[in-house]
Amino acid sequence: MIHQRQTRLALFHTPSAAAWADARMAQLSPDERIAQLLHVPAWSNRDETHTTHLLAQVQAGVGGIVFFQGDPLAQARLTNACQAVAKVPLMISIDAEWGLAMRLADTVAYPYAITLGALSDTSLIYEMGRQLGRQCRRLGIQMNHAPAVDINVHPLNPVIGFRSFGSNSGAVTRRALAYMQGMQDEQVLAVAKHFPGHGDTSRDSHTSLPVLSHTLERLAAVELVPFQALMDAGVGAVMTAHLQLPALDDRPDRGACLSRAITTGLLQEEMGFQGLVVTDALDMRGASAFFEPGAVEAEALMAGNDILLFTVDVPAAIRSIQALVARGEISQAEIDRRCHKTLMAKYHTGLHTHTPVVLEGLPGDLCPPEAQALNTRVGREAVTLLRRPVWDPARTAVLSLFIHGDGNRGDALAHHQLTRGQHGPVADRTAFEVAAADRGVAHVHRITPADLDRADTLLETLRDVSHVLVPIHGIHVKAGDRFQISQEAISLLRRLLETGKVTPVIFGSPYTLLIWEGLAYAQGLVMAYQDADWMQTAAIEVLAGEIPAQGRLPVSLGDAWSLGAGLT
Repeated sequence: MIHQRQTRLALFHTPSAAAWADARMAQLSPDERIAQLLHVPAWSNRDETHTTHLLAQVQAGVGGIVFFQGDPLAQARLTNACQAVAKVPLMISIDAEWGLAMRLADTVAYPYAITLGALSDTSLIYEMGRQLGRQCRRLGIQMNHAPAVDINVHPLNPVIGFRSFGSNSGAVTRRALAYMQGMQDEQVLAVAKHFPGHGDTSRDSHTSLPVLSHTLERLAAVELVPFQALMDAGVGAVMTAHLQLPALDDRPDRGACLSRAITTGLLQEEMGFQGLVVTDALDMRGASAFFEPGAVEAEALMAGNDILLFTVDVPAAIRSIQALVARGEISQAEIDRRCHKTLMAKYHTGLHTHTPVVLEGLPGDLCPPEAQALNTRVGREAVTLLRRPVWDPARTAVLSLFIHGDGNRGDALAHHQLTRGQHGPVADRTAFEVAAADRGVAHVHRITPADLDRADTLLETLRDVSHVLVPIHGIHVKAGDRFQISQEAISLLRRLLETGKVTPVIFGSPYTLLIWEGLAYAQGLVMAYQDADWMQTAAIEVLAGEIPAQGRLPVSLGDAWSLGAGLT
């Protein structure tokens, strides 16, 4: 069993915050106190009908807004309009794990968590957290639903994967702490997610209810380690997940988010968390498949959550919670306690002196030059050299392999998808090709899986070169359908590898090392994690010996892979 921890007051529980919250509470009716617990979704790229509906929800007294896709200027205008009609300042949040670009156009895309997991220098992660915190504050955002502290031990996890820092609890904890501390040093609340841990699941909670079939002893040794560490360090909030934990609650319709045994018993009573408890989005099928709008908010409140995220029907939610009070299933005093907690958090983030977002200069402020400099440093320290090739640029060719053009597929919950696809149009020359040419590589060719039948012709073309660098682009970030790597692509790379003069450079998940065939024949092998220009340039710099190879695989692939690939 998990040993009960001594509770500690949340970082925002201060006398001044409590006094401000008391004064605000006195101005709110019981129904308005319920509404303060509801956070509604918003998009800055939708029409006036959406804006009108959103303003009506704000006037009904909701406590916050979680923003999804759009652009920063439009979001700033919408934030200002909503704050202007709010009786109590709204807590504005966003899910921006790798930067505002996860949701908003024309903003900074920082490295994925899996890339950060390859670093040994966590000060870079702290700096990323601070930069992101400053950008959030500049845009009027008080809470970022990050970091994901899930321990990704399932190679084909369909929803976490690249969003995790890795498969080792201690390593994930150190990186998550740096990210959290950077953001919270800028007065932006971090959210540790997805409690009690989504890293060892084979289903996506956006579309179903995954099951985490572990004992409490296993959870305490692996999944709960980073949560406890971040709680002890003062993380502002924890997000409860839509996943079933039979060891504590075996009801088939009860994910952690809707389970009192997990959200109250485990998280708050046993582990001692006193900060904000936030649901994962309540429209996700891990919750909405079992309860209608309104009812799902009531269930989440009964479970012990403070913030009911993504409420789609505010009047229905208020009615359902009113009914709970009328039946004596929850007291008004308990609702008041949670409302008071959320108000103290608002005070802590500066909402007691709220001012509108200044539009002038906003685009530039959200894309500061130090962001690109940081990305460059991360790339140089993350590139992982699994086998160093011996190559002469003058006798080397680049053969760029493009898996596909766009990795962002829509579905029934498309509003949870990224603003744009992971892979845009193919440039005339990739950053890798440019960097290779700058170092004397004269020959550049391009192939796709459709070129499998032309493999022999391609190899004949490359007969006079002693080495071939094969950067692999367009790998899907998620593990579904083997990262969308076709058998044709696997066969094509294997055919190239069998020549004994190929170095694959994989711009994708390290778990794809379990999928590619023939890596034992590779003259060299580079893991570069993501298909960003700064990572492509860094890969060439490492290969050329211009900078040391410092990155380490952030996930365990097992002895079988190492032996099969012939790696040391």
